[in-house]
Amino acid sequence: MDRANDQQRQQVYRAFTSDSFLRLALNYEPGIEYCSHSKVTIGVIDKESPHCHVLKLKNKPVGMCCASRKVQL
Repeated sequence: MDRANDQQRQQVYRAFTSDSFLRLALNYEPGIEYCSHSKVTIGVIDKESPHCHVLKLKNKPVGMCCASRKVQL
C-alpha cells in the first residue's frame, strides 16, 4: 500500500514540476507548495461581496459565495 501511495505522490510531483496541470487538482498532495509554481497565480483576496460581505478574489462572480443571499454563511 505504501508503494502505491509513493508512486501516486511521485506522479503528482512530476505533473506539478512540468508545465501540465491536467487533472492535478484531483490528486492534491499537501506536501507540495503549489503557490510557488511560476504558472500559479492566485491573486489577492481583497474584494468584498455586496451580498454577504465576505472577502473574495477580484474576478470571482458576484454572489457566487452565498448564491446571491440564498445561502447564509
